[in-house]
Amino acid sequence: MSRANAECNLEAEKAAMRARNSVTAGENWRKIYLLCMESKGARYLGTTDQHPS
Repeated sequence: MSRANAECNLEAEKAAMRARNSVTAGENWRKIYLLCMESKGARYLGTTDQHPS
């Protein structure tokens, strides 16, 4: 799992560097990281700051 984390972190960092501002960078990083980890079999359970809609 640590290798998957490192690979996904790298992909997310590359996506964030292309962002125009820090808000977009953070959103891009999170989205790419989660998609990458899910593609490697990790399951995202959410965070406490998310509210059900």
